[in-house]
Amino acid sequence: MLFGNKKKSAKYIVDVHCHIMPRIDDGSRNMTETIKMLKIAESEGITHMIATPHFKSGHHNATPQKISELINAVNDAASTLRINMNLYQGNEILYFEDMCSYIDSGKISRMNGTNHILVEFMPSDPYQYIRNSLDEIMSEGYQPVIAHVERYGCMVDDIENVRRLSRMGVEIQVNASSITGDTGKEIKKKYVLVYQIHNDRKLGLYAKHFAKSIGLPLIRISPYLHQISREGKLVWLPELGEFLSYIKHCSYFITDSFHGTAFALIFNKQFFEILPNNNTGSRNLSILRLTGLENRIVSNYNDFDIIKKRIDYNKVNAILAEERLKSIKILKDILHIYENSSY
Repeated sequence: MLFGNKKKSAKYIVDVHCHIMPRIDDGSRNMTETIKMLKIAESEGITHMIATPHFKSGHHNATPQKISELINAVNDAASTLRINMNLYQGNEILYFEDMCSYIDSGKISRMNGTNHILVEFMPSDPYQYIRNSLDEIMSEGYQPVIAHVERYGCMVDDIENVRRLSRMGVEIQVNASSITGDTGKEIKKKYVLVYQIHNDRKLGLYAKHFAKSIGLPLIRISPYLHQISREGKLVWLPELGEFLSYIKHCSYFITDSFHGTAFALIFNKQFFEILPNNNTGSRNLSILRLTGLENRIVSNYNDFDIIKKRIDYNKVNAILAEERLKSIKILKDILHIYENSSY
């Protein structure tokens, strides 16, 4: 679901990547399921959808004509049931060497007949291979949209790679669940979660003893395989949505990361902060001061009574809401200045 249970007041919302066509893909199994998916999408506020069944070289792929016929059938069924949805044709293409020639000859569907194409890669493909492939696509006159960028190890390891692609002119598609944190299986057992980005042995030891003191298992999430030797059961290189899901559903969260702290606040988690041991924790300290949560900083590594100090998220959320309004005002002022400037 794109936005959880609340519709957003947008004129239109386009789902550019979906597997909603019946019986030809790994999404909908039949027309009944397709209709259910359309109703859910409509309830989420989605107004337009681009059907993007997989195209993989050497596989039995649905032809553009077949996809077009199915879209017409689905549109007719939706119209009969008064589902207000606009469906368009596309493909999700697993990149291969002769891909552009296939597009040129009409064997692969572009996104609604435009020069935009949705292209995916293997999760383990190296960054330079992805970059070179996208550059080749653009040189052939097509606008690539890279599918679910959060699935590629080279992007998760270095977010700057995503920014480089964006600066090249590549459009970036992210699965909605990777933003909301609703992807991946939800862990129903209670657990303590640690997310550590700095090399501080004290953090892991504190997390281990804290988890033991309250009788809960310790889970560690990290994109770095070397953390397998550290305290806690390692979940290595989770997809973005799974990463957020682990934070969202944990009982307690221990981190030295600014972004970890920000997600803990977003999800209203009971968290503890161990400031980085290399004098790089100014952002962490700043957000803790802003929200009045400096008492979440662990200074005594033998003190586990911090668990008794519950965070009052009514106060914290009120502060964050006020800060968001300030930020929105600043952005509006900047846009107003830009719109009224002459060059």
